[in-house]
Amino acid sequence: MPLCPHCQSPYEEGQRYCDKCDSYLLDPEEGNRFCPQCGIRVAAKQEVCHKCNASLPVEVGPAPSPPTASPVPEPKVPPQRTPPPAPDDSGTSLPLWAMGVIIAAGVVIVALVAFIILRPSAGPSPGPVSPPTATTTEKAPQVAALPKAEPAPATTQVAPEGKVTQETPKPETAPQPSQTAITPAPAVLPAATLEDQIKETLNNLREAQLKQDIILFMSCYSYIYPTLDKKRRDTQAYWHEFNFLGMDYTLDEVKPVGQDTALARVTWTMQVQSRRTQLIDTFMQSYEVGLAKELGKWRIRSIKEIEED
Repeated sequence: MPLCPHCQSPYEEGQRYCDKCDSYLLDPEEGNRFCPQCGIRVAAKQEVCHKCNASLPVEVGPAPSPPTASPVPEPKVPPQRTPPPAPDDSGTSLPLWAMGVIIAAGVVIVALVAFIILRPSAGPSPGPVSPPTATTTEKAPQVAALPKAEPAPATTQVAPEGKVTQETPKPETAPQPSQTAITPAPAVLPAATLEDQIKETLNNLREAQLKQDIILFMSCYSYIYPTLDKKRRDTQAYWHEFNFLGMDYTLDEVKPVGQDTALARVTWTMQVQSRRTQLIDTFMQSYEVGLAKELGKWRIRSIKEIEED
């Protein structure tokens, strides 16, 4: 009975594979090449394992032996140039600190000369400057407050008929303070509209739902919200069962109803995933939300679902 050339186990005539080492008996494999999947011996040019049908890496061939006749010459390194020796400072050259002092003194001298040359010379005293006309809001009151020369005294003239008439001096026209001297102050722009302030609260509420931040979530609700503690427990229980994948809103209507109170209509679009079944559900719901401004921030006081027709 013939023997397997690898494991020396007997096999029957016509048998294709060895029962012990799974070698191909019709054309015994040469070399030590094994399947990386099942570990059996395979042929050198075999592409698929005959046992597990795994793809075999292509064998490029044995690595060539390193040449002995002509070794690779080592790269020639150009000789490094030796830097010239530093000049001896013991001769006539000055030390570094002395050079620094000389340079600093030169800079100071140049700065003083430039200051003296470029300094404006004292010219003749300027003559009296006429008061500027009232063109801006700030200068108008000063023009109105300047002292004016007293008008010439009224003179009397004798009319041909012998009547004495008194000449009335013409009044000088002064700038009207209501038009040029005083200009109304520009209107102050509002810091933020009511809609923007309510959107800030809704953005915090959305972020708290997506991040499951209970502190940020409860900060969006009023301190006098009905069943505030129950709202906290129900929200945490919902987060335990579901996960918010996406959440967005549209602020349909905002209406102030009193001092620091408002009523808004908000439509939420939410995408949640069940933690138990991994099912994803998307739904939309509209709410009538009552808000109040507490400690400088708009907070939710009431929520009511709106039934869609």
